[in-house]
Amino acid sequence: MKPGPLALLIVLLWGLNWPAAAAALGGIPPLLFRVASLGLGGLLLLAYCGMQGLSLRPSGPAALPRLAMAALLNVVAWNLLSVYAIVELNGARAAILAFTMPFWTVLIERLLGERPGRAQVLALGLGALGLAGLVVSAGTDPSFSAQGAALMLLAALSWAVGSVYVRRRPVALPRAAFASWTLLLGALMVGLLLPLEPQTGWTPDSLSASALLGFLYAACIGMALCQACWFALLDRLGPTASALALLGIPPVGAAASWLLLAAPVSRLDIVSLALLLLAAALPPLLNRPQQAP
Repeated sequence: MKPGPLALLIVLLWGLNWPAAAAALGGIPPLLFRVASLGLGGLLLLAYCGMQGLSLRPSGPAALPRLAMAALLNVVAWNLLSVYAIVELNGARAAILAFTMPFWTVLIERLLGERPGRAQVLALGLGALGLAGLVVSAGTDPSFSAQGAALMLLAALSWAVGSVYVRRRPVALPRAAFASWTLLLGALMVGLLLPLEPQTGWTPDSLSASALLGFLYAACIGMALCQACWFALLDRLGPTASALALLGIPPVGAAASWLLLAAPVSRLDIVSLALLLLAAALPPLLNRPQQAP
């Protein structure tokens, strides 16, 4: 699939994952939700790789440490921090703050000697304006939580670091196989923390239909399909352009949250989200892949 359609698919499916996760967390404890969704997503991708005859065996002495580091940054840190941010914030606000990630990515790449092209600078400028408007709007939202915002910003930073790391320290595996191993390693790492989760008396019998549907979407689409697509896009566009394309996710996530979860919306939100959509459209349309270092 070409970068443009691939980026659009990721934006749409990952955007819908925010209200899905918020619905799931209404009935499932956060750590259990993450372990179950990571594990199921990883197993689904593993089964897909098996059916397609894709290699599942990483080669080289550096493969396992690189997989573990990718899992730690792109899966464990991101999912742990973001899940508690979603609990503190509504799905729309969490999605908005999560996608400060492109700005962290550009900063890291710049520190490592990369310079964004003119189109990427333009996309960054539009994205900055859009995010600024949304931050101003968030400050007037009664559901806004400073603690949730801080957690989401740290999650965005971990994702940015992980994206740059994966691009610069590749593992010789098909992208679906790479994603499956990172998800399964992530599930294992997060699972070690399960004894620390407060006991709530939760049982599967108490799971509502909306929470179950949210969980299934988050595991099958948000984890399995979108993770594989993301690593493929990262290969084709590089960290900066791929991250900029994801600026389209907050408008989708926010719109879905407003429609499905009755989250509040203002005129400033609408204008700001339109700027983010415009910023997201530039890199995939121009399709100027970066060269790997």
